[in-house]
Formats: sequence, C-alpha cells, structure tokens
Amino acid sequence: MNRKQSLRQAFILACAFQFSFFIFSATAQVTIGSDAAPNAGALLDLKENADGTSSKGFNLPKVFLVSLTSLQPCLTAAEEAAPGAKALHKGLQVYNTNPALAEGVTTWDGSSWSHTAVPKVVNTLTIPKVSFVANEVVTVGTLALEPGAYICDIEYAIKWADETATEKYTSFCLRYAATNTNILLTENRAVGGEVTWLTASRIFFLENTTDVKFLYYNMRDGELFGAGKVKLVKLY
Repeated sequence: MNRKQSLRQAFILACAFQFSFFIFSATAQVTIGSDAAPNAGALLDLKENADGTSSKGFNLPKVFLVSLTSLQPCLTAAEEAAPGAKALHKGLQVYNTNPALAEGVTTWDGSSWSHTAVPKVVNTLTIPKVSFVANEVVTVGTLALEPGAYICDIEYAIKWADETATEKYTSFCLRYAATNTNILLTENRAVGGEVTWLTASRIFFLENTTDVKFLYYNMRDGELFGAGKVKLVKLY
C-alpha cells in the first residue's frame, strides 16, 4: 500500500468517525417500539405508533428487595457505601417481589424505597345494631389481610342507657385473631342519653398475611345503632 492509498483510507476513517459522532449526537433522544420520532420532551419514548399509542406495556425489572432502606441487591454493599451513592440513585424504580416489604412498584427516594401503588378499598364492614352491657366486647367481623399499609376509617352511632354516667368512653379495636393482641385501638367519648356519631381513622402496617378481627367495647350499658361502617383502604 503506497502513501497515497494510506492517506485515502485515513481520510475515509476520519469521515466515518465524524459521521458516526454526528449520528449519535443527533439521536440522544430515542424511540423504542417504532420508527416514529420521539416526543420533544422525552429522552426515551416507548410507543408502537406515531400518535403515542401502544398495545404493550413497560415491564419493570423484578427485584427481591432486602430492606426498605437499602439499595441491595441493585448495588453491592461496597457500592452502596460509596459517598453519594444513595442520592445518585434517587428515582430508581423496580417491581419489588419481596412480600414482606409489600410487593409492587417501588421507587428509591434517595434514602428509602416507597411504594407507588394506587390506594384501593379492600373491604367495608357494616357495624350491626346491637344492645350491649357494660364491658361487653362485640365482634364486628374477621378478615384475612395481605401484607401492606392500611388506613382504617370507622364511623358509628351510640347511645348510653345511663344518661348521667360520668364514664362515657367507647372503644373500637383491630386485633390479631391468632394472639388477640391489638393492632390499633381508638377511644371516643359519647354524650349520655343522646345518639352520638363517632368517627376515627388510623394507619397500620402488616408484615405478613394476617387474620384480623374488629371488636367494639363499651364501658357502660347502651345501644350501638346500625349503619356504622369500618372501611379499610390499602395504601400499598
């Protein structure tokens, strides 16, 4: 190969490099799923059709998280311990498959994982109309609940038999069915001799699938009116 041919090949390679650099620079925004151009505000645009519609979804990587405050196994212990590593991964998103940490779409906020599932009502129990004696416990119902965080909203009406009673407290509790220990306990004061509507709202978390029972307790004789409700909303 003479000098002239060598120079020609070098020139071609240089042009090819420049062209490839231009191509990569021009395609910093990418469409996956079709040949349509990405939307102007998207670095990565997933779509099958030019109008943005698709018949398929985006499948997040499924990761068995070990802790809500650790990036492992996405990072090794050494990588996670590096300065700034946790903050650098803010916005990282996976589908957590560890049921003990509540399975579902999970996002790293820089210091911990948070769930992004839409809250949903999982059950509503009706509180029956019953007459009760002092210190009697009335079971409203029993449910099997999956792991996760819940809001328990309670509303009910009560009337004490003794209008002059000084102790006018009423309680509603949620207990583990197996151990009969409280998960949450509400306490309200009702006015003697009047029908009083009482409400309470509490948040609680279950680590495992659990049978829970809803109990009602009064310190005085009286009547629990119907139409009360216990509503459970699962946050994640």
